[in-house]
Amino acid sequence: MDVIKVNARGLDWPYPLVKLKDALVNAKLGQTLELEFTCPEATSTLPLYCEENNIEILNYIRLDDSWQITLKK
Repeated sequence: MDVIKVNARGLDWPYPLVKLKDALVNAKLGQTLELEFTCPEATSTLPLYCEENNIEILNYIRLDDSWQITLKK
């Protein structure tokens, strides 16, 4: 399965979460999603959402001017 790449750069909260939820709807069970975002508020709220919804976080890194979170549905 291909990795689903989701670009939420430049979007304020809650739009990174909205984009993630939309991508999860279209993802197959076990598929990997890679979300890149710039919203500082999302740095804590996205991992919390994943934890509350049993979405596995594979990787979470800070890039030069953004963050990237890799998830498994």
